[in-house]
Amino acid sequence: VYDPATGEWEPTGPMVVPRLDSTAILLASGKVLVVGGLTTVPQPNPVIPATTRSELYDPEANAWTETKGSLRRPVIWNTLALLPTGEVLLTNGLPQVYNGIDPTCRFNAEADIYDPITEEWRPAHPMLNAHSYPSAVRLPSGRVLLAGGGLHPGCFTSLSMFPSEVYDPWHDAWAPTPPLRHFEFGAAAAVLLQSGQVLFTGGETTDFMPWTHWDTLSAAQIFDEGPLPEAVP
Repeated sequence: VYDPATGEWEPTGPMVVPRLDSTAILLASGKVLVVGGLTTVPQPNPVIPATTRSELYDPEANAWTETKGSLRRPVIWNTLALLPTGEVLLTNGLPQVYNGIDPTCRFNAEADIYDPITEEWRPAHPMLNAHSYPSAVRLPSGRVLLAGGGLHPGCFTSLSMFPSEVYDPWHDAWAPTPPLRHFEFGAAAAVLLQSGQVLFTGGETTDFMPWTHWDTLSAAQIFDEGPLPEAVP
């Protein structure tokens, strides 16, 4: 843990399991949820499964505990977003890697919800598209924008459209938005502006095949949710 008051780092208690390429999110309680990842480092050739286990860091106790429930599917490189209900939306991810990548291109459209009260996971409605390395941003309405992805380094034979969709947590439903102006995946960044718009920058893009023509992207674009719903539950 880093203490900005002293500028020093202090060790916490050890995590329940070691993790590589997991994801983390700050909960409304102040605890931190850590999800998925690999528990061993990929070596040449073996298939390494991701984990279904998740755990919580409690800053008051300075300790880690495993959540009561496990994910229904192992995930690596997934995306997390905090919902206005206090729950956590988990989307996409890979079930395993092979020598650092997934040769079967098995990003999927599955989504899950974590309940911090029960510490259990439940399925959410599947996404409209399978996203690889998307960006997730909670919008002023409380809905979640999931944008970008749709292409993975193991998938050299096809380009999908520029997927973008919005999740409604009160109706457990996804709705499409207009597509992105540029194909973006990888380390693209999405930031909610004070105006309520979302600034989407960077990442990787390609209009070519094979993958050797991929390049970094300097373009930026803005998503505007438009008028808020008349009534948000």
